[in-house]
Amino acid sequence: MAAIVKADFNRHTCIELSRQAGVVKFIPLDILGMEVREMNSQEFDRTYKPIEDYPVEKAAKLYAEYATQLGGT
Repeated sequence: MAAIVKADFNRHTCIELSRQAGVVKFIPLDILGMEVREMNSQEFDRTYKPIEDYPVEKAAKLYAEYATQLGGT
């Protein structure tokens, strides 16, 4: 599975990285920092929906820039 950009009902984005055995690994854009999180796939699918025409490369660049602003290296 390729990574995909999704958003919740409040337009908070995340990058879905993988799905396996009912668990989704993803990186949400978060002011507290960037980290890979896990969530039950059913809950994830209720929370997040794909964003049409939003390339994962664009989201990844945005996330990297944001992480740098938060002090990441």
